[in-house]
Amino acid sequence: ISQKLKVDARNVHTMIIGEHGDSEVPVWSITNIAGVPLSNFASLRGIENCEEQMQTIYEDVRDSAYRIIERKGATYYGIAMAVTRIAKCIVRDEKAVLTVSTGLHGQYGLDDVHLSIPSVVGKDGVEQVLEIKLNEHELEALSGKTDILLATKELLSRGAKNVIVTLGEKGSVLINKDEYIKVEPHKVDAVDTTAAGDSYLGALVTNLSEGKPIKEAMEFASLCSSKTVTKKGAIVSLPHLDEL
Repeated sequence: ISQKLKVDARNVHTMIIGEHGDSEVPVWSITNIAGVPLSNFASLRGIENCEEQMQTIYEDVRDSAYRIIERKGATYYGIAMAVTRIAKCIVRDEKAVLTVSTGLHGQYGLDDVHLSIPSVVGKDGVEQVLEIKLNEHELEALSGKTDILLATKELLSRGAKNVIVTLGEKGSVLINKDEYIKVEPHKVDAVDTTAAGDSYLGALVTNLSEGKPIKEAMEFASLCSSKTVTKKGAIVSLPHLDEL
């Protein structure tokens, strides 16, 4: 990411979670550069096709072990560096956030499985497993649950009153214990989906903060995100109110 964006690696904040191997999950939804969301920063740097480049970066990282093994026979140096970092956290009681393999007991809707999950690590080892917010694609990739209703049921069982799932060109749905409401998408010719999620969320939150009913807020958010994808870029594609 640092090389693609030509920015200091110390300003890049991201993580890969889940299994170690081909099914590992990049958490793009929380990736930021010095606090600026990845897609927005890429736009500021004049980089187009951000989603394609993100996929390329993920594949390079995922497959890097195979290339190292092919050339050296093993990946022991990387493993040694990781073990050293974890040991320092324990010895120094750093309480640092690391993605380490730990047992899950209900987090992310998973039980009796060990996965690499961001956790607070100190003198007692894993002191707290952090249940960070994932988008629907990341949650599905982590849990292996491709059924949206099943994943949503897990969220509702953990106290969520309403769950909104965005489905891209298929629209969005609102699910709670009493109802299932589908909001149809607006048919447009999409040219760049980089800012679609940010646009949807911003419009949704704005309407809800104004006291609008949740379905009406979702319909407005759908309109806003549909307008956004008809333009290239991130920030520049966000529509003004008079365009909607």
